[in-house]
Amino acid sequence: MAGHEVADIVVILKTLPTQEAVQALANKVTDDLRAADAHEAYSALPNEGGFEISSSEATVKVLIATIPPNLKKLDAQLHCKCVCL
Repeated sequence: MAGHEVADIVVILKTLPTQEAVQALANKVTDDLRAADAHEAYSALPNEGGFEISSSEATVKVLIATIPPNLKKLDAQLHCKCVCL
């Protein structure tokens, strides 16, 4: 990643990806980053496919996916828009 300011990562959930679960994951990652480097300011912003975590130096786009059997169970009112990998 040296020299690149933006990275993409995919997280595949075995559970149904509710907006609350995605927000909880974003909060956990942000808290862990702050614990590792208290001098840096991190922010997590939700988006259609997951969330982005940003600092002054870089941004990581976290895309949320689920396993194929869950695709039939997704409800657009309850779950995030997901991708099947």
